[in-house]
Amino acid sequence: MEIAILSIIISVLILLIPVFFMYRPSKEINGLYGYRTPRSMENKKNWDMAQRYFPKVLFKFSLLSVISLVLLSFFHDLSVSLALALGIWSIGAFITILLTEMHLKNQN
Repeated sequence: MEIAILSIIISVLILLIPVFFMYRPSKEINGLYGYRTPRSMENKKNWDMAQRYFPKVLFKFSLLSVISLVLLSFFHDLSVSLALALGIWSIGAFITILLTEMHLKNQN
């Protein structure tokens, strides 16, 4: 029962993180909040572009992760499904960073 509650909480968090950044993007370049890499912090244009692009792509991977959690839970133990879904989300977050950096590089 605890793992079911944990999987629901994690699913909601996985979806809320990119949604939060979509609707509350950081307006100014800073070191605390937003998508922060050397390339995104080079100038205001890159910063604004990264704050719009990153959460949209991350949301797609987050949705894929939650869908995979639901589907995998039919075939595996819930704890295994949760671990696989978190793995998918982690890989998706890494790919999102790469895609965002490539997007910023191509725009310059």
